[in-house]
Amino acid sequence: MDKVYQDIEDLRAQLLDLLAKLVAFQTESPPARNSMAAQQFIQLYLENLGFETDLWDVYPNDPNLVGTLSGIDSDRHQGLTLV
Repeated sequence: MDKVYQDIEDLRAQLLDLLAKLVAFQTESPPARNSMAAQQFIQLYLENLGFETDLWDVYPNDPNLVGTLSGIDSDRHQGLTLV
């Protein structure tokens, strides 16, 4: 856990910047059905990290996003899927 805490501390400025960008999206509910811009931002962010993404509409302007990052050594590492 110490390594995780250190990694978080090392990335503090980046994480706070990402958080600020995410909370700036107007996604309050009600009225809901307003998350498309936020989902597209997250999709691009994940793709820039090497994730494969899939975005599909559940409701108009309110999609689901899945990001998958495949492991590079299947004997030692598994893939990661974010839903």
